[in-house]
Amino acid sequence: MKTIDEYLEEQINEQLCQAILSGSRGDGPSKVKIRPVEIRGKVVYQASETVGTKVLHKNYSREELISYLKAGLQHDFSQLQASGMALDGTILVSKKRKDDHKDQTSSRKWKRSGFRKGQDFQQGHADIGPQSCKAVHT
Repeated sequence: MKTIDEYLEEQINEQLCQAILSGSRGDGPSKVKIRPVEIRGKVVYQASETVGTKVLHKNYSREELISYLKAGLQHDFSQLQASGMALDGTILVSKKRKDDHKDQTSSRKWKRSGFRKGQDFQQGHADIGPQSCKAVHT
């Protein structure tokens, strides 16, 4: 079985469509949704933290995001579910901090549908995240 570090190194890349941290343990965000976005020609990962009724957005590089996810799973959250174009997986962490990891190659094929046009594109922010990852049924 892979360690959390090995799984995150493999899963967190430009092929990621969406990742969700959930199962909050106390104060702080109840859920965090992560998606890749392109800003000024660079791919960064946008984390949307749900705190009460507010949603706070932060951008991370790949290395910063992996550190953020590791810390979140160790202290604040009990589950990470990630889906990508080639790999899907779930990490469950028990109250005793024992982790269980399941991954599989994606059972559906994903395709990217170009950049979303509109205000984000004109400002130099093109969305390449989960809205543009669409499942293709074959």
